[in-house]
Formats: sequence, structure tokens, C-alpha cells
Amino acid sequence: MGHESAPTSNVDRAYIRAQLVKSLGDGIRGARTSSHLTQEQLAEIVGVDPVSVRRWELGIRMPGLIDLEIIATALGLPAVTDILAPEVWKIPT
Repeated sequence: MGHESAPTSNVDRAYIRAQLVKSLGDGIRGARTSSHLTQEQLAEIVGVDPVSVRRWELGIRMPGLIDLEIIATALGLPAVTDILAPEVWKIPT
């Protein structure tokens, strides 16, 4: 008998996605401010409208993978996953 896992409901998936988008937005905002960039400056580097950066940071939208790579590079992060790791981008106090 194999290992069986319970199916994930659509509600669970929506909740998980919402939490991921929010965490990603918080990470982008934190890394951006630690890098002393404005939303407008980051938008210019990534090649998007500043409204897109605001929506990412508010957890309304999620950037695409290519945009995430550009964001990570612009913020001096070695990997996209570091956007979700405050210990990597946080300025020591």
C-alpha cells in the first residue's frame, strides 16, 4: 500500500497562492527599500510601469519569472529565492 496524501482543495490552493504573492510582495518591498531604490527606479530597471511594482509589493499581482530574475539582480540578490529571505537583504541594525 503506497503513501496517499489528501487532495488539496481549491480553497486551500487559493489561500496558499495568496500567501505566496503577499510574501513575495513583502520581500520585494523589503529588498527594494534596503537597496535604497524607489518603486519608480525599480520599475525603470525592470522595464515595467511603477504601478506594476506597487501591485507586486501590495500582493495584488505576481511578477513573471523573467521579471523576478531582473528584480533579484537589480537588488543585488544572488538568487530569486532570496527575495523571500529577509536575512539575505535586510540591513543589519
